[in-house]
Amino acid sequence: MWPVVWTALRTYAPYVTFPVAFVVGAVGYHLEWFIRGTPKPREEERGIQELREERKLQEQVGMDSTKLEDYALRAEERVNIESYILPYSAQLHFHGNP
Repeated sequence: MWPVVWTALRTYAPYVTFPVAFVVGAVGYHLEWFIRGTPKPREEERGIQELREERKLQEQVGMDSTKLEDYALRAEERVNIESYILPYSAQLHFHGNP
């Protein structure tokens, strides 16, 4: 009896393999949905840019936007940083050295 079953399976393997694979895939798909739960809608997901803008707005909530002291400090820091960024030869040229 077994040799007949094995011969039939070998002969009809392409016709047997697809339905078996289909059933295994469907069961796995539904099992994954059951374990993970329903996915959240795409509208709730926000991009990096939107998250950054929201964070920046939250940082500014308690600040007084009429004060410009921070901006003056930042301008001084920018000048100090630019002195390090300029190449050595450019710094020599600006200071009057040949």
